[in-house]
Amino acid sequence: RLGDFQQAIEHLEAALPLYRADGDAYALSQLLQDLVTTYSQLGHHHKLSAFLQEAVALRRSLGSPSPLAFALNNLGYFYHRCGDYQQALFTLEEGISVVTRISDKRAEGYLLWSLGDLKRDLGAFNEALRLYHKALELTGTSEPSLRCSILINSSTLKRWQGKIQEAISLAEEARILAQSHSLAVDEN
Repeated sequence: RLGDFQQAIEHLEAALPLYRADGDAYALSQLLQDLVTTYSQLGHHHKLSAFLQEAVALRRSLGSPSPLAFALNNLGYFYHRCGDYQQALFTLEEGISVVTRISDKRAEGYLLWSLGDLKRDLGAFNEALRLYHKALELTGTSEPSLRCSILINSSTLKRWQGKIQEAISLAEEARILAQSHSLAVDEN
């Protein structure tokens, strides 16, 4: 998290066989998620799928719903970004079914946001707005960066619908929230 992604990959890759040998499935799944984040920052998407799928499998084996839900969210987001919308939908819906059995509003908020983005990109604007609103309701003010991202993506959807004033209002709300919490956001 110091910005030297290449060095981070070298260290994380060197640690991978040690974590595998240790046998701590949770720690290994965390390391895999860190590798995903780092490779993603460098744009090396070819390794992401394998790491994400392994992290999901490990978290499934642990039987802990919250970490599994977050891993499914990350995998679903990856599928969405790669254009595999059917697999993204399946994965995100599985994540939501996992998280609704427990009370983890944060995980559910992230999954609803991701599913909202997918529905938006598929042209299901009303469904996307419903998911965004539900995510905003669930997270309230507890997760400003998530709230800000949902507002920005809702603004994009409104802009696509030609509802410019609503888009501007949502974007302004996101800007104010980002400034009040010193969040770095893309203002394009």
